[in-house]
Amino acid sequence: MNQVKFEVRNFKGLRRLNLDVPENTKTLTLIGLNETGKTTVLEALNFLSYTVEKTTDLSALSVGQFEVFKLIPISERHDFNDQISVSVTFNLDRGDVQALVAKAKELGYSSLAVDNLFKVTEMYRFKNSELIGSRMNSWDITFKALKGRSTKEKLIDGSDWQTLVQVLKSRMPKVFFFENFLFEFPDAIYLDESADNSGKGKFYRSIIEHVLLEVAPGSSIQTHLIDRIKSDQIAARQALDSLLLKMSQYVSKMVLGEWNKIFGRPQTSREIKFDFGCDEDGDCYIEIKIREGGDIYEVNDRSLGFRWFLSFLLATTYATKGFSSPALLLLDEPASNLHPAAQARLLNSLDSMTNCRIIYTTHSHHMVNADWLGGTYVVRNLALLHTSEGDDYDPKSTEIEVFKYRTFVSNYPDQVSYFQPVLDVLEYQPNRLSFDKSVVVVEGKSDFHAFRLGLRGMGEELAFSVIPGTGAGSSRTLIQLLSGWGIPFIVLLDSDEEGKKQMNNYTDRFGEWVKIHMMTLTDCNSEWEGKGLEEAIGKDEMRRLISSVLGDDAKVDKKRFNRAMEIELMDSSGRSKKLEEFATIIRKALMVRFKNILEK
Repeated sequence: MNQVKFEVRNFKGLRRLNLDVPENTKTLTLIGLNETGKTTVLEALNFLSYTVEKTTDLSALSVGQFEVFKLIPISERHDFNDQISVSVTFNLDRGDVQALVAKAKELGYSSLAVDNLFKVTEMYRFKNSELIGSRMNSWDITFKALKGRSTKEKLIDGSDWQTLVQVLKSRMPKVFFFENFLFEFPDAIYLDESADNSGKGKFYRSIIEHVLLEVAPGSSIQTHLIDRIKSDQIAARQALDSLLLKMSQYVSKMVLGEWNKIFGRPQTSREIKFDFGCDEDGDCYIEIKIREGGDIYEVNDRSLGFRWFLSFLLATTYATKGFSSPALLLLDEPASNLHPAAQARLLNSLDSMTNCRIIYTTHSHHMVNADWLGGTYVVRNLALLHTSEGDDYDPKSTEIEVFKYRTFVSNYPDQVSYFQPVLDVLEYQPNRLSFDKSVVVVEGKSDFHAFRLGLRGMGEELAFSVIPGTGAGSSRTLIQLLSGWGIPFIVLLDSDEEGKKQMNNYTDRFGEWVKIHMMTLTDCNSEWEGKGLEEAIGKDEMRRLISSVLGDDAKVDKKRFNRAMEIELMDSSGRSKKLEEFATIIRKALMVRFKNILEK
């Protein structure tokens, strides 16, 4: 299953958030100035504790009364009479439904019906800034089933309902919140939980366990590490040394291989070394060190960028393996300690990560992918003037708002500082190319000339600009630019096989959001199904235009037709009834689609 929507109310400065996460969107980007509340958004998404164990041992928020009080919007802490709530809507997949059906059969039910979408909410109520009661956790989900010989479905409740909910809890996607400070690498990773039960201790211990199972499936921390460390038997110590060597080699290959790939460096003599020890209380621990040449260094002696990278790869490798549902990774300013080239390469590597979805914050244009603008959001803080970089920040006025990128750019085009990273990626230069109205991108010059020639005699100013591309699949850059600038646009393609193929390619590249910006000739006229420009206009009209303009009856082809239209546009006031009909149909369909786009 996946999270498909987050709803947040009154969480710190975040008064109201409705964040859709389309299932086919793997990566969401949150951009904005410093102090705008990007981290607060991630904290809110990480807040809901809906699994059997906490969704993350990295930085799970404590929910004591004082800690919850600190979540109240700061301007209302003196007298807060409302509720703090975080809701997550999930979408079940086939595996989830099959697991529920199997458990229902164990409970004696012969069938089970359940909606694919359900919501889980965590809520705290306040009166006069005092917490009323305790945390309320609600599940908006119903199960209907048949039991015994009954032919009428009944609602499942009581202990059976709880049992089915536990099935869902065990399958829910893990959430990992990676804050910058978490990448302060521990000097020692204690193997016994009683020696270090902190969130960070648990997390790094789970990574050690993951590495252990990768190199020695079926092994355990207790038997294969702790017991061997404490043993005075030579055989046990030799087995331990052999196991730690395998773990060292595995992590060296995984981390340093990626490090060299991202930085474009050849393999070096650097390697990661696993060591062990016991403290004065007899608690066993693992130390991760760096061997470089003949010297051995502590991880924390290395650069901040390397420490971040080591932790990031260890953490994400663990977080993306072994779970029934894709994990959700919340990354706060990832790679901020890496130089720009490394940031850009890391951004590319995010797209190749498997079994996970990612929501990350950034204000670096090196960490913005123009292809992901459909999943890009702008975070704005009303306490921060958009013309400043933080000098005029007033925390008591904090009110965080989150907008879809294109919505923000359209509504607040003057607040460029919020979306400057995207413009930097697009190399925005308004004196080279700018538009003051909506845009239609057609496949090529022939489409452009036919459309303009057909509209010429109407004596009506178009409400949109028409731009010719260089082929059905050539509009990727224009889509990036127009989307990045917040300009409503439509890409009009032929209805032939190539046009349909390229529409699918654009959807694969940019995501489902781009579909509303795509049209084929069939969307304009159902009779044009499977046709390109020439077939839609018809050979007779093409021949008539070629003959009247070029003065001969030579064979009809696209090149000559295009030339005839160019001359007609430049040198003649002649009109083509067929082309006028063609252009009128297209114009009408485009205006309907633009209305839908602007309403969205």
